[in-house]
Amino acid sequence: MTVRGMLIAHSRRGVAVARPTRDNDPRGHWVISSGLPAHNVRAVARSPTRGTLWAGTRDAGLWRSDDDGGTWQPGGLPEAQVRSLAFGPLPDGATGQAVYVGVKPSGLYRSYDDGLTWHEVGGFTTLAKRYRWPTPSEWPPISYVMGIAPHIEDATRLAVGVEGSGGVWTTRDAGATWRFSRGSILDCHHLRAHPHDAEALYEGGAGLGGAGAISRDGGKTWQRIRTPREAWYGWAIAVDAHDPDFVYVGANQGPGLAHGTKPSGAHLYRVEAGARPVELTGPGAAGRGLPKSFDSFPYALATHASEPRVVYAGLADGTIWRGEDAGEKWRRLDVATDSLWAMTLW
Repeated sequence: MTVRGMLIAHSRRGVAVARPTRDNDPRGHWVISSGLPAHNVRAVARSPTRGTLWAGTRDAGLWRSDDDGGTWQPGGLPEAQVRSLAFGPLPDGATGQAVYVGVKPSGLYRSYDDGLTWHEVGGFTTLAKRYRWPTPSEWPPISYVMGIAPHIEDATRLAVGVEGSGGVWTTRDAGATWRFSRGSILDCHHLRAHPHDAEALYEGGAGLGGAGAISRDGGKTWQRIRTPREAWYGWAIAVDAHDPDFVYVGANQGPGLAHGTKPSGAHLYRVEAGARPVELTGPGAAGRGLPKSFDSFPYALATHASEPRVVYAGLADGTIWRGEDAGEKWRRLDVATDSLWAMTLW
């Protein structure tokens, strides 16, 4: 088995669905179909149980596709500025999944019926109104939820990451009360849970102590990924689906280069079992097939259970790289897309 498709959020205009054409071989040519061209898509996800594709927009709420991107229909929350999407278990062990949506201003919504109805997680809204976390990234400086990591077994447990200065917050009572996760990066850009380790959380963010952080106890404590000083501005983070100790993170020296028009100077790192990060770009990059640094910023990193020790890196200009052998051998994929903000695989 290999990756059979990817859903890509373009920068500010729609989505693309990409599929390999040669015997599902991701190293060959990929065919592209587009959707939602009139909308600014900020988050994408694929349901692990139903196969539904979801897209969260900044201007028109949620959209969904039940035919792998052939057609798209409104998915609810039409007034919401969606910034993140995630799936978790239903209460009481029921069959199916919960869908979570993070929005701007910082808020959280949940659906237990596959998007037919949505309910605001009121405890988090109260929390956000109390703290009013400032953010320098957009004007006006209103915070938003950039990452959601539901517990893989317990529907009452959830972690949420807030961009700007909010950091990571956790709940153990389905969102009624929240606890600040001390040691997390305050400027959270990505937050993930591991599909098989119930207590593992992974955060990509901007912090002087490192561009990422790992928790192996559900957010009670964190260990920073100590990237070099010139690579403190982290964004995407990914973890091997079979090994919770195998992590990838991308970073550069600041938001101006990351989101601007000049070369981003971004680097890619691998971390194994809490050891010092190994740079995959840099001096040894040519032997791996990578440039010394990325001119375009790596907004997306992704792994898939069907491909152990393989990682995908999506850059802002639409370039997508695939790394085998834990990032020791890289190939630029033949995916014809000209911009990228987020990416998910299936």
